[in-house]
Amino acid sequence: MECVMLTKWEWQILCAQGSIRMLGTRVCEMPENPTASADAFRLFAFAPQFNLGDAHSYVIAELLPGWRTPSTKNGIWLSDASQCMYLEAVKSFSPVTTAEIESLHKQAVVGAILLGAPKFEHLWLDWVGQQTQELKRRSAQRFVRILELGEWLPQVEEAVDPRGGTGTSNSGKRVDLIGEFLQNEKRISKSDLARSHEGTCAHAIACATVWASFYCDRSVPAENSILRRQLDIRAERYRESQYADANYLTLEFHRELEALAQEAAVAFTTLLTPAALGIYLRFSIAIQYGPPPQPSHLVAAILRLQALDGGPAAALCAYLIGSKLKPQFVHRIAMALDGGEYPAVDMASAAESLGLVPLDSFRENLAEPIIDSDGVGLEVVVADEQTGARQSDEAGLSGVAKSTDPEAKA
Repeated sequence: MECVMLTKWEWQILCAQGSIRMLGTRVCEMPENPTASADAFRLFAFAPQFNLGDAHSYVIAELLPGWRTPSTKNGIWLSDASQCMYLEAVKSFSPVTTAEIESLHKQAVVGAILLGAPKFEHLWLDWVGQQTQELKRRSAQRFVRILELGEWLPQVEEAVDPRGGTGTSNSGKRVDLIGEFLQNEKRISKSDLARSHEGTCAHAIACATVWASFYCDRSVPAENSILRRQLDIRAERYRESQYADANYLTLEFHRELEALAQEAAVAFTTLLTPAALGIYLRFSIAIQYGPPPQPSHLVAAILRLQALDGGPAAALCAYLIGSKLKPQFVHRIAMALDGGEYPAVDMASAAESLGLVPLDSFRENLAEPIIDSDGVGLEVVVADEQTGARQSDEAGLSGVAKSTDPEAKA
């Protein structure tokens, strides 16, 4: 049998006036009992695109043999590509899924049009699931490239979805860790500690320590350790600071996160760092539950992560966030930051509407001293990794981080 997927508007016009003009190549040969996904996927792919998964926008028409022959009654023939399809050439109409039967039946009754049972529902759901995953992947890739982190994209994609299920990359590094982290993402976000800090700058500390403790199957950092006291003091201060952009990621705080990564080395990699984990989970929650993150906050956070933890960590974070963002949102950021690729787009207007500036300007801002949001009169002791010396964060007195180099590492 031959079938074509009509939009609801095409179907209504066909029923109302008896014919529509359409591309004949949209018609697909289908088996009588469609079970093979390849046949149905071709049928769905040839339909005009609406929002993915919107089954209400379509009606499937099964055609009679010889439907391409011009009607002797009307005698209209346009070309082999563009043809008129007549109502008398339709054997039956059917909705895409069961959920659409009632609403479409009300419209069908008006024109005395018969409406059959859906034949392609399970195949449609398979198609939507496949297309949704592919759309997320393309959106994630695009977001990484927009931020000029594309050189690390192959490494990130291999880590997120190891080829062949080996759990190791070509360089021999362990990559199954990220998959396990993603499987436990909800568990981390819903932990009592993470939820108690949600919406504040302390959330990154909570998520990193919850993940490290879960993965290592012990309390990390150790109870009564110097690092535990440092992070507890900082978390208490950061509870007073509402999360917006990444200004809480000072060099002092980053040294503490690096110390956490050293204490729980098996739970982190150069891709999955404590800072990357914290940034991703915070924005993931904001994307899912609101308030929606500002584009400038997203870009600034990822670029600051690149300055502190390097390109691979920033690329992974951007990839995971990009897979959660709506493709329309990623596209708007692309027009604002990469408007030269779109001759028909006013890049300045696109950037202004989102509060964005060129990436070079973002990176110039990162070269300025990072303001430490710790508060006043409190001191955090940080162990220097190379000398073992103890350094004091006196940001409460100076108001700025001691180092002005955003690339500096403790």
